[in-house]
Amino acid sequence: SYNGFVEGWHTFGRGLLFMGNRHSIFMAVLSIIAIFLVSEKMLDISFKVEFTIFAAGCIFPTTFSASNAFSRREKAVADLAKLKANVISLFHHFIFFDIGGKSEAALEAKNLFEPLVDHIEMYCRNAKSTQVCTIVDARDGERGANSAAHYIYDDFVVIAEALQKAGTKHFGHSGAKAVENTNRSWNYIHDAIAALEGLRSVRTTSTPLGLRIFCHFLLHSSCLLLAPFWVHFCKSEVIAPNKSFASLNDDLGVDTSADGSYGCVSAYLVGLFFTFIVLTLYRVVSDLEDPFDGRGDDDVDWAIWREELDALGQSGEDGPRLRSEGGIFMPPPLKSA
Repeated sequence: SYNGFVEGWHTFGRGLLFMGNRHSIFMAVLSIIAIFLVSEKMLDISFKVEFTIFAAGCIFPTTFSASNAFSRREKAVADLAKLKANVISLFHHFIFFDIGGKSEAALEAKNLFEPLVDHIEMYCRNAKSTQVCTIVDARDGERGANSAAHYIYDDFVVIAEALQKAGTKHFGHSGAKAVENTNRSWNYIHDAIAALEGLRSVRTTSTPLGLRIFCHFLLHSSCLLLAPFWVHFCKSEVIAPNKSFASLNDDLGVDTSADGSYGCVSAYLVGLFFTFIVLTLYRVVSDLEDPFDGRGDDDVDWAIWREELDALGQSGEDGPRLRSEGGIFMPPPLKSA
C-alpha cells in the first residue's frame, strides 16, 4: 500500500540518519585519509590477510555487548513496570478501604505519592555520580547523601505511616487491628521496594567496563589500521579506459589499467562500509548502556511511564471527567453485612 511504501522509506531515512551521525562521519573521513596516505603514490603500504579474524574480532564482542546492554534495559523496564504497578495498587488501597466513601484517605495520601514518583524519575535520570555513595564519600558528605534514592525511601516511610494512621481514621479499624488488617498493603510496599532495588542494580552498574573499553579501542583503531588491507583491492581492480576522459584521468592520477594510484573505488567503498557498520553497532551499544536518560529511541519513555501515576485516583466510570477536571474517584460507602 501507499502508506506502507511511505513508512518503509521513512524507516530507511531514519536508518541513514542513525548511521550517519557526526561521530561516524568523522571516523569515515579519517578512514578515507588513512587509505589515501597508504595508497600506491603515497606510502605504498598494503597487505592481504584472511579478513575473517578481523570481522569476528570486531563484530563478536560488539554484538555480545549489545546483547548484554539490551538485557539490562529489559530488566530496567520490567522493574519499573513492577514498581509502578505496586504504587498504583497501594494508592487504590487508600480509596477502596475508606469506609466513609468520600476518598478522604486518598486525598490526604495523594500529596505523598506525587513526590515519590518525582524522586523515582529523578534518581534514574540524574547523573550516576550523584546517586552513588562510597565509604569515603559518606564520610565526607560530598555526594551520595543527597541521592534521590534516600528521598524515595523517605517517601515510602511517610506513606507507610499514613497508611497506619488511615487504618484507625478512615478504614474503621482500632489499635492492633489496624496493623493486622493492612498487611496486604505492606506487601505492596515490600514488592515496590524489591522492584526499586532491582532498578538500582541496573542504575548503579554497567556492562563490563573492560569489554566496553576493548570494543571502543578495537573498532576505532580498526577503521584506520585496516587501510592497507583495503588498498590491496586496488591491485585487482581495473577501470575500463574512456578516451573522452583520458586527460582527466591523467590529471587525477587514476591508473585505468591496474593499481589504484591514490587508492581506488573498491578501497574507499569497502573502507567506508566497514567503518559505518562497526560504528553503528557501537552506537547501539552506547545508547542501550543508559536506558534512563530518555534521549534514545530505545530508552524508557518517562512521559508514558508517568501517565497513570500523575493521574492517581482518576480512573473508573467517571475517569474521563476526573482526568480533565481533576478530583479522585469516590466509591459508594461500605455497608455493614
